[in-house]
Amino acid sequence: WKAPDGIYWVCGKKAYSELPQKWKDSCTLGIIQPVFFTLPRSDSTFLGAPL
Repeated sequence: WKAPDGIYWVCGKKAYSELPQKWKDSCTLGIIQPVFFTLPRSDSTFLGAPL
C-alpha cells in the first residue's frame, strides 16, 4: 500500500511511504514534520550557554 504524496504510514516509531510486503502491524496515515533548528554561525567552538 503506497501512501499519497506528502503523507506517510506511521507505525510505532517508524514511518514509511509504502508499507513493506506482508505487513501485519497497526499503522495510521500521517504527516511527518521534522523538528530541528539551525544555530547562528559563530567563531566559537562551543554550543549553548555555560552552566
